[in-house]
Amino acid sequence: MDLEHVCVLHRRWFRNLRVRVQRPDYVEYSLTGLFYGLRQEVLARGGPVDADHYWYEFITAIARMQVEGRLDGEDGNLTQAEVITFHFTALLAPIFWLLRPLFARQKRDILVADTALLEREYALEQEGFQRTESTPQRVVVYGGNGFFGRIIVDELLRRTTARIEIASRTAHSVEYPGYEYRVRFVESDLRNQDSVLRTVAGADLVIVAAGPFQGMPLTVLQACIVERVPYIDVADDRDFVCRAYALVASQATPHGMLALIGCSVVPGLTSLLTRFAQARVPRIVQTKICISPGTQHPRGLGSFACLLSTVGKEFSAPANGKQASVIGWTEPERVTFPAPMGKRTVYRVVDIADHFIQPHYFGTQTVEFRIGSELRALNLLLSVVRRIRQVFGISLRLLIPIGRALIQVSALLGSTAGGVMVELTGCSGNERRSETWCVFAGEGGERIPAMLPAIAADMVLRGEITGNGIVPLPDWITRDRLGAELAAIGLAEALSRPVPAQVFRWLELSRAQAFGLRPVRPPADAATVDAVAELRQLDRVVRQAELAGRADPVARRRCAELARTIRARGWQADGAGQRHAAAEFGPVAAELAARDTTMISYLVHDNRLLAILVANGHATLHRLADWPTVAESIGRLHSDLDALCGRALRSALDEVVRFSVQRQLDVLTSALLGPMRRHIGDRDLVVVPTDTLSGMPWGLLPDLRGRPVTVAPSATEWLHGQHRPAPRPGPPLLVAGPDLVHSHAEVTAIARVYPDSTILTGPAATVAAALPELAGRPVVHVAAHGHHEQENVLFSRLDLADGPLMAYDIQQLGATPDHVVLSSCDVGRMVVRAGDEILGFTAALLYSGTKNVVSSVGRVRDDRVPDVMYAYHRALANGAPPAKALADCTKNGPLIPFVCFGS
Repeated sequence: MDLEHVCVLHRRWFRNLRVRVQRPDYVEYSLTGLFYGLRQEVLARGGPVDADHYWYEFITAIARMQVEGRLDGEDGNLTQAEVITFHFTALLAPIFWLLRPLFARQKRDILVADTALLEREYALEQEGFQRTESTPQRVVVYGGNGFFGRIIVDELLRRTTARIEIASRTAHSVEYPGYEYRVRFVESDLRNQDSVLRTVAGADLVIVAAGPFQGMPLTVLQACIVERVPYIDVADDRDFVCRAYALVASQATPHGMLALIGCSVVPGLTSLLTRFAQARVPRIVQTKICISPGTQHPRGLGSFACLLSTVGKEFSAPANGKQASVIGWTEPERVTFPAPMGKRTVYRVVDIADHFIQPHYFGTQTVEFRIGSELRALNLLLSVVRRIRQVFGISLRLLIPIGRALIQVSALLGSTAGGVMVELTGCSGNERRSETWCVFAGEGGERIPAMLPAIAADMVLRGEITGNGIVPLPDWITRDRLGAELAAIGLAEALSRPVPAQVFRWLELSRAQAFGLRPVRPPADAATVDAVAELRQLDRVVRQAELAGRADPVARRRCAELARTIRARGWQADGAGQRHAAAEFGPVAAELAARDTTMISYLVHDNRLLAILVANGHATLHRLADWPTVAESIGRLHSDLDALCGRALRSALDEVVRFSVQRQLDVLTSALLGPMRRHIGDRDLVVVPTDTLSGMPWGLLPDLRGRPVTVAPSATEWLHGQHRPAPRPGPPLLVAGPDLVHSHAEVTAIARVYPDSTILTGPAATVAAALPELAGRPVVHVAAHGHHEQENVLFSRLDLADGPLMAYDIQQLGATPDHVVLSSCDVGRMVVRAGDEILGFTAALLYSGTKNVVSSVGRVRDDRVPDVMYAYHRALANGAPPAKALADCTKNGPLIPFVCFGS
């Protein structure tokens, strides 16, 4: 008897099935059904007696039905017989005797459905049908039917393929449209160790989202240790978190049992933000945490119990390295959150877990936690409640209904905007510093507390978080990964209500954020300078060995060691900490309209390429091709273009490759521009790419040949570039690198366009000579061999006479050139990190402040470039903008993958 089959069958007939116990020999669950003609709650249980006999029973408040079943015959010709015994009270027996036809019909219908299912399964087996079943991961969520628990479950269903079991003491059903087959409800009392052990056994992950955590036992954590199951909770109470840490520390946690405790806004998200801030404030002295949730969606009982547990009550918090007394809901302070939240009044409220976590991980001496509503009237009313409690000693049980009533009324006036802000004060050496980090949502702020546990659960199930015991809250996810995860969540929210201008705004908030910060200069200490000099010299040795047809593994290994050292020392560099804000849609649309230009901003969501097109002051959202198809076509195009630039191909093979190039360009034109062609018209185009689109040779697309196309890291950076002051007049810098046959001729020809230019060729074209000359030049042209380092982009380079000019070197420039042309292979290629952050030689120039960079995103034929570059500079000198000059000089020439990057 397959008991899983029984549960599946009963789910088809009855509602709200909640499993209590399920073993191979016994199953017990609750369900809701129309038994005996009445809707009522039913306890069902049963199991096999032997291979041919089974039993089960249904127990209700008014009756009990016992079934003894028997299977006779062979497979494929079974006879099923059941003896059903009803037990009623004497008073009700006559009534139910009259209802016998109803019982018989209901039971007959169930048996017919059961038999048909089994017969179909047997027939398929006889036909040789092989059923391949994958066992989905099993996640138990305690409190999954609560306010935040429901959001966590919803995120897990979208992120993973796991089967979710929602465990609670009274497992009422929650609807998850489209996911019903992956969710089931289990009755388990987390105050009963045996009940918890039965539920947790065999799970791949357990999440505790039940609240309040004040006074909650550690039964689930203890059961996870016993059963070797990874554990996550959203605990926010200091006492609970302290007890949990002590429990894990006191026991030898088995292999694979990890515990992520407090993985919510506080202390989870606040710990991460504090760690990120340590890049500028290494020694943290004081942390102030402010939370202001929206009030439109009232929280559950657990949230109210947590919030109100210390209203008017005394608790302690770290202050100057000691514990200081605080009264709940006192010390109001007016703080400013980012728009649209604005100014909020916040209060010292509750003994939060950060009072333990901040000193534990960061040595913080003073920790303040404050919370407040967006509605000042609600804050004042809660202050009155606090005063009443202090005077009359009202119990928490009576306080919760009062608080809920106030929140319910306030919900009519509130919004869903909410956020958390962490203000840190400390030192870097002898310098006193402060830093503020904030995570907020203009809409859907109620989802913020559920984001972190959902992200962590997904990473645990994927095996990206491993180890034993306590997982340190500040260190389980990187800043880039968290930013990408938050961006994906925010984008999904924006796309669920697809208003193009709002999607555009969210993209700008999450895309290429590094460009909004003032450039950070790498350290210039003696050790770093020596390491860079040695790397430059060894790279030249490696290159010369390769040209001679031999390898130098010792020099290669030393180069890798030096690169790691230089990069690690750069992590400690200081920056100005200033940034320009993400652009709003209105100013971008107005600037585009004024310049008669169209912008296309691409994004990928659910493996679908989407685009926001901005033209004539309006934005439209377009759903384009499948992203894997586009990415594959881009890869094929690059391979074909590289093949054409290699050794001379036989005519037949050359024809095949050129046909493939044209085929991929046609496919990409349709995929990338398709439904937007009529909106673009004949205007100039600005492209904001995503992922591998950053390496797309846009000017080769048939629809864009001869059209000015600028590729920008973000709309914000493009707009920022339009308002930069004009470069100071001065002579251009022209550099010709070694071992490139046509570089000298190319630079000499361009020099005729700029008679006053500074020229570095031959032995004079060294890094030592060129690097200082780059600073502040209006135009720089470099013709040299280029190399894109996919795995170490800071060391992408141009070969000069004394070694490589690296992307790392560009960051040292105090004043960057305004416009740079890199007449080299590959140095327009980039590595794209989370949040569409681009890395590479071209990206280093843009990040350092260069307005435009013209570079190649693939290999180029050395003999074809000089004429193109000469024509380009003639147009540039005659006043053509870079994108226009590039479009004019390449529209009728060979397939050369140069792109104009910047603004």
